[in-house]
Amino acid sequence: MSIKVSKVSAGGLKAPVQGGIWKDADPRYAANAWVSIEIEGNSGIETAAVEFQMPSLSGQGYPSRAQDLLKEVIKRLVNHSFSLNEGDELEALIEAWSIEAIKDKKIFRKLNRDGSPELDKFLKKYKDKIVYAICSLIRHALKSRSSTAHDDVQTFSNVAWPNSRFSDLLENILFFWKLPELNVPDMLGKSAQHYSDVELAKPLGINGTKGHLVERHALSLGLNSLRFTKGSYVIYDESNKKLPFKWSRTIVSSSMSHALTSHKEATRACLQRLGLPVPEGRLFKKDDLWMAEQYAELIGYPVVCKPVAGVGGIGVFANLRTAKELRDALNISQSSQLGKQDVIIEKHVSGEDYRILVLDGKVIAAIMRLPACVVGDGENSIAELVLLKNQFRKSNPHLWRRPIKFNDTMMFQLDRLGLSLESVPAAGELVRLSSSSNISQGGDSISVYDELHEDIKKACVESVKVIPGLNYCGVDFLLEDHTKPLSEQDSGICELNAHAAIGNCEYPLFGEPKEVAKKLLISAANQEGLSFLTAPLDTLHLHSTVKGTLAKTGYVEWVMERAKKFGLSGWIRQVDRRTVEVRIYGDLLPASYLVTALVLGPANAKPTSVNTIHYEGEKPVGFRLLGGKL
Repeated sequence: MSIKVSKVSAGGLKAPVQGGIWKDADPRYAANAWVSIEIEGNSGIETAAVEFQMPSLSGQGYPSRAQDLLKEVIKRLVNHSFSLNEGDELEALIEAWSIEAIKDKKIFRKLNRDGSPELDKFLKKYKDKIVYAICSLIRHALKSRSSTAHDDVQTFSNVAWPNSRFSDLLENILFFWKLPELNVPDMLGKSAQHYSDVELAKPLGINGTKGHLVERHALSLGLNSLRFTKGSYVIYDESNKKLPFKWSRTIVSSSMSHALTSHKEATRACLQRLGLPVPEGRLFKKDDLWMAEQYAELIGYPVVCKPVAGVGGIGVFANLRTAKELRDALNISQSSQLGKQDVIIEKHVSGEDYRILVLDGKVIAAIMRLPACVVGDGENSIAELVLLKNQFRKSNPHLWRRPIKFNDTMMFQLDRLGLSLESVPAAGELVRLSSSSNISQGGDSISVYDELHEDIKKACVESVKVIPGLNYCGVDFLLEDHTKPLSEQDSGICELNAHAAIGNCEYPLFGEPKEVAKKLLISAANQEGLSFLTAPLDTLHLHSTVKGTLAKTGYVEWVMERAKKFGLSGWIRQVDRRTVEVRIYGDLLPASYLVTALVLGPANAKPTSVNTIHYEGEKPVGFRLLGGKL
């Protein structure tokens, strides 16, 4: 049989390209790619399309080497005529093209002794998946798939199309192929959480939920908002009583309490003076780090090394067991972005790290924070397990931009364990990839509030009372068992965080989410005497006025695209070169997310303020542009 591939289209979520070779398509921001072909054969023109996924070392999307390889194979496909007489000839041809492309375009990382490209583990996976996808395409288009066709190729009749991310981009889709859904094992008996609003959160970028959650609840309670940046905004009521926010910082806690708790050594001294459980330790100036080893010998290993005013878990190393490990940790810490800071050395407390939130003298949420880790399945390597875990993290609105990172810290930890990225953990084996439990550094968040012992809650409340003016705080507690009293375990409070992020408890990876943002908002609103609804709104009808550099930046189109994608009704109009008005009607989640996103816009736009009020008028249908664009 003689056939000719007359047309190839390929792309990803970012910028699909129709009708030719891979040009401006950039699928690196998506885990999936797609290819469609048009074949001229003896029976006329046949069309087919395939969707598939690729592993990526970054865990963030489609890898560049796979992109380059697919591009080169596609080039060889276009306008190619060949005959198919034997079932294996097609695989042999596409395989040969792939090897040829790897060598000609230097997609490989090193050569074998005979001069042939070495196919490392990931490059082999890229090649095999591309060969399989394209061969499946051609066979299906010819309606002559061999008896050895894989079961994971699905025909149009048995595909649940909402599961295909690209179904709205392609016409005449006959089948698609993709990896099975990730099966995430439970943690401590807690089920993995899946959230419906991750796509709504993505336009906000990293820290998006951190600046959005309070505004969402404010709008649902009938309050208005005036936003200046992603993290800075003011909530106000109909009488114009105002409530300023900077991320989770608000008037609930004083500025003095924020200043005191930002210094870890000062906080530890205050807690220790009142007999609360804290690890033994002391501060060392940056120029006196040679004394840190002597102090570690004095208090005894294992120890913890951390910057005096660190953020995000950067430069924190726990359970250092020897002088060499301490020296290595200090070297890595000093090369980090916080390397100019003084350092605290303290006794390591065995157990896990917990973030316990206290508001107005009550514990309102608690999560266990495991360091970045993977659970073995007896088949996949640590590197592959990390890629899969990062895919799961990408489904979390708070963590989708916070993957487990392949960096010096991970290699330091694996070396301590006698492991490498190629090691294959046994089924059920937990492998810790870092000594820092910070969520931003790839740690796991596990909600444990419901089983937290009352003795631990009491200690948290007492520790917050130590700092004057501190009414909202995250207590970082090291505990062996959160279900037992402190008298039955080794424990220590290692930090008080006056501006603890609220997203970790609202969007835990495992266990039941707890409502923190709404409670924080109501506490602050009551303190300032704001009036708000007692029953939250499920549907919002809003009017936003946007100020800033907006004309000829694509801002109007950017808003319209997202409003339609979110399923919202309303309109947008450009009043003048620096003013845009937006009417928004729809469900609480998409409407509030769009309101927060209005302060961002496309790259060239520079909104400086977004004022959003509730509107009582006629409900709009569809989303449209009023008037022209300036």
